[in-house]
Amino acid sequence: MEQVIAGLVLLALVPLIWWVMLRSWRRRAAQQEAGTYDGDTPALPAPAPLPTGAGEEWVGGTAEQPTAASGRTATGTYVSTVLSGRPFERVTAHGLGSRSLVELEALSAGQPALLLRRPGAASFSIPAADLVRVTRARGQAGKVMFGKEDLVVVTWRLGGAGGTEVDSAVRTKPQQDAPRLVALVEGLIGPSGQTTHGKDAA
Repeated sequence: MEQVIAGLVLLALVPLIWWVMLRSWRRRAAQQEAGTYDGDTPALPAPAPLPTGAGEEWVGGTAEQPTAASGRTATGTYVSTVLSGRPFERVTAHGLGSRSLVELEALSAGQPALLLRRPGAASFSIPAADLVRVTRARGQAGKVMFGKEDLVVVTWRLGGAGGTEVDSAVRTKPQQDAPRLVALVEGLIGPSGQTTHGKDAA
């Protein structure tokens, strides 16, 4: 009987724990947006939306049925965005903390940018001028790969020039596409950009 009661108590605690976690998540987002998070991080503005006409639909097709855009896209899992250099200090403001599927497109025409289409989450774009570097890493808030640098981490300035640097991590699918995604981002950054691996990325 005592075991049954203990089990019922645990079941009752599950929704309470989820509620506390959700409240903490939302509080962090509100503090980051207001600039009251930790005394050091300024208010984090919303990232740029997708350009007019870009649309939310994925444009790269599949490996079996590629489209003309396939060469400039990569797909995978958007893991998280964190404050740059602080791999477990998650940014939850403006939906940036939500894990999701993602298609990344390197847009070179018009105003160059990296587009992130996220079904079920807030899509956004990173102007090429705000891209800082692209790295390979083993882990970041939301995903740790033991012994493998399977994450592609894009460092960029949230808020444009003078903005806060953040790191957005993606795990490509298939994993073999990681070098291609790195090359796509490097192409947007240009010769002044940086590519690092492992400890050099920390």
